[in-house]
Amino acid sequence: MWKDYSIGFIKKNRASSLSVLVAAFISALFLSLLCGLFYNFWNYEIESIVLEEGNWQGRITGTFRENAVFDIEHFANVKTAAVNEELSDGQTLVIDICFYNMRTVYQEQAKVFKALCDPKRLAILEQLRSGEKCACVLQEPLDLTQSGLSYHMKILCDSGIVVSRQEGKWTHYRLSSSGRDYAIELLKKLTTPDIEQESTCPRCG
Repeated sequence: MWKDYSIGFIKKNRASSLSVLVAAFISALFLSLLCGLFYNFWNYEIESIVLEEGNWQGRITGTFRENAVFDIEHFANVKTAAVNEELSDGQTLVIDICFYNMRTVYQEQAKVFKALCDPKRLAILEQLRSGEKCACVLQEPLDLTQSGLSYHMKILCDSGIVVSRQEGKWTHYRLSSSGRDYAIELLKKLTTPDIEQESTCPRCG
């Protein structure tokens, strides 16, 4: 009924219908211009922050090996990793990290802890403490199928704690010292209170 009424109204009142369509078009155009304006303001603020503080999304501080930056750049979803010369000193390095997608920063950090929350993966890490091992060597003591081992090794490699290399048809795995340092510094960062940022609850006073 409403459909028939609408069609009939449009046929009888073409001028009014045309006015409604023009008004709707102008409203949509105004809304798109308003959205573009807000986006430009937001983009300007982002560019200002980048110019003032640098284009980094994560920052780790600690004592690292010389090739730590190279290893960190090969972590999953890491776009760039660079030493912050201004904040670094002779003993401590400050490494700024940019990710491909800022929304996944915490997801990438969670991969480190996901790698450590399974008994099988902890057993794998224990085996790798004695040195690099082939997948076939890791598979037997853990009573894992090849697909099961591949599943756990992918999680460990995605976390950066373990690195791999291909030799023939077999993959060899070893612990990554830079991945270990990153995990330690990440845990320290997440569990160390930031006294400067502490604030009281506005409701509790």
